[in-house]
Amino acid sequence: MLSNSNKIKIAIIGLGKMGCFHLNALNILQRGEFENYYKGDSKEILAKIDICGICDILPTKLRLVPDVQIFSDYRELINSTGPDIVIVATPTQTHFEIAK
Repeated sequence: MLSNSNKIKIAIIGLGKMGCFHLNALNILQRGEFENYYKGDSKEILAKIDICGICDILPTKLRLVPDVQIFSDYRELINSTGPDIVIVATPTQTHFEIAK
């Protein structure tokens, strides 16, 4: 269930290789740069994307995203921002613990 706002709040946990790929993809979609074969009201939906927070254990990586709330603990990110979608881009063995 999406939040009551007009935004689709998306959080990223992990800013390694895959987390950076996801961040880049979200930024591209926010700018409306996507293939024309998408149907329906794609532009309106994609304009609602809001990267509400990013979590990583290395503070140096978090400096790469100055306009987004940053966290070092994924639980704090989730509790503080109330995301609609969470992208778990951490090492595979940590996915279950984070997802539950």
